[in-house]
Amino acid sequence: MKTRHRHHEPLGAMNTVKHHLVILAVMGMLFMVCEVIIRVIGYPAPGRIDMTVMSFWAFCGYTSLWMFPVGGVCGLLIGLMNEKILAAKLPYRLQVLLGGVIITAIELVSGLVLNVWLDLGIWDYSTFPLNFMGQICLPASLLWVAMTPLAMWIDDVLRFYLIGGHKPETLWKYYRDLFCHNPDA
Repeated sequence: MKTRHRHHEPLGAMNTVKHHLVILAVMGMLFMVCEVIIRVIGYPAPGRIDMTVMSFWAFCGYTSLWMFPVGGVCGLLIGLMNEKILAAKLPYRLQVLLGGVIITAIELVSGLVLNVWLDLGIWDYSTFPLNFMGQICLPASLLWVAMTPLAMWIDDVLRFYLIGGHKPETLWKYYRDLFCHNPDA
């Protein structure tokens, strides 16, 4: 299995702050949009999410404003894998799996704080299979793994347009490389 070297040279202090703020904002907004789309089309099947459990913090009944910082942090951490030599040298499939684990961990921590401790009732996976305290579940974790290449690609595109560097490959190639034995084929 080929390793996708996504490692980039460390950024200067000003570029680092700028890049991280843009990643937080873009990923936070995209996370909210994705949640709205997933809930509108039905995740994992229509009728499985009880919208009556949504709290005041719910945005239009489909997402929460709290998902902005949660999604932003997830995107930022996935993007930081670019800057860490050890993570960047991992096989690409392992990088994608690690990204899904990172998102699931952030979802668990934020769920325990927002839903359990603060009792905001933003999401509840208790009716989903293989859930933990209703805050994370296997179907959502698999979705996060599937969305990790998208997050990696967005980070690479933003990095390219904000600070230069290598032009990223197409989004299609990021996904194709997961399933091909020879990613360069």
